[in-house]
Amino acid sequence: MNIIIRLAANVIAAIVAMWLHEIPKYYLTIFLTRPAYRREVKIKDIWSKSIDPIGLILLVFIKVGWQMPLKIDASKLTNKKNGLVAISVFGMMMNLMTAIFCLLADRYWLTALPNAAAYAYFSYFMVTLALYNIVIMVVNLLPVPPLDMTKIIYAISPNTYFKILQNGRMIQSVFVLFLAFGGLQMLSLPIIRRLYQMLG
Repeated sequence: MNIIIRLAANVIAAIVAMWLHEIPKYYLTIFLTRPAYRREVKIKDIWSKSIDPIGLILLVFIKVGWQMPLKIDASKLTNKKNGLVAISVFGMMMNLMTAIFCLLADRYWLTALPNAAAYAYFSYFMVTLALYNIVIMVVNLLPVPPLDMTKIIYAISPNTYFKILQNGRMIQSVFVLFLAFGGLQMLSLPIIRRLYQMLG
């Protein structure tokens, strides 16, 4: 496969995976915000602001990355605790469902393509998009500020959340080492393999 086409597919898949995590959360946040505050929580250019440049580069080249986390003012939500949990979980569920859809497409639907080259390109894109969605889901399950798991922890146990913030630099340092030693791939790849097997 042409390296330029492969690179373009990686970039598009990475951007789509980030959008699928953040954009649905953004609209759910607006929906769950008290009507009087909805104008205040709207973000101009949310599509571009969902993309983290460093996360994008790392995702494209070493299959490790993250989106630009959405800032949520929990005090403006109709239900602070349930709303924060729902918004955080929603983004990860969107990534998981997209990964499942992509793997289903690769296993069953793309095989109907008459052209072998077209199948190779579409299959590569679908599998890459599935992998990137799983990577973004997994990285947001880690208790690293300001990713989604810390928002869930804040909603459930504010004291634990503030302890995480107090140790934020140490946690982020451990997170960087975790990424450097391939920890994220060790978590993500078995998930996508298991999903592919289950869908068979």
